[in-house]
Amino acid sequence: MRKEPGEEWAYCSFGYVILGEIISRVSGVFAHDYIIENIVKPCGMKDTFFTPDREQVLRMNIPNERVERRIQALLEDKEGESIWDRIPSTGGGMFSTALDLNKFGTMLLNNGTYEGNRILGRKAVEKMTSFYLKGDIKDYCWNAGGVPRLYGLGPDMRYNESTFYTYGTYFHEGAGACCLIVDPYEKMVATWFVPFKNNAWHAHGLFNASAIMWSGLK
Repeated sequence: MRKEPGEEWAYCSFGYVILGEIISRVSGVFAHDYIIENIVKPCGMKDTFFTPDREQVLRMNIPNERVERRIQALLEDKEGESIWDRIPSTGGGMFSTALDLNKFGTMLLNNGTYEGNRILGRKAVEKMTSFYLKGDIKDYCWNAGGVPRLYGLGPDMRYNESTFYTYGTYFHEGAGACCLIVDPYEKMVATWFVPFKNNAWHAHGLFNASAIMWSGLK
């Protein structure tokens, strides 16, 4: 291990790949199928998937040349077998829309229910969205310089003088281009996508956008 547990915070998607394998082994169903049948469909998320069909491929965002090549391979049916056909791509392999992500966030805001249907256990959501890291663990990831890190069991929970959302708000943002924020105090869920720039992470389209939204609340 690079660091001892509890010594430093670091972003690592591979933990979710392991989680996907745990889901597969415990449920007896491949993680992709289990997630679609037990979370995605009950939340009414009709545009969320692991493996896109042709119609979905034609509507996919093209942020860089790598994704463009994959889209072309999918359209020409030349992608071939991938290791992710056998290993769950739960560490970042889903496609979705802002509307579908908002439905998922609404389910979390409602303590695991969506339109009266129980999707996740109430205590599971409470545990997931409680502070797991309370600022005593430092973040050196992406040149952060050792700042205190606030994190739940999955979602980001960063909060400082510059943020407008309520303390205890949880969220996740990806690649500087998309964001899902759930503010339990304001009973508000916000999701948005912004254009990529130079295929790099940019805070402006994420944290500045949230500041504009929350600053308008009466």
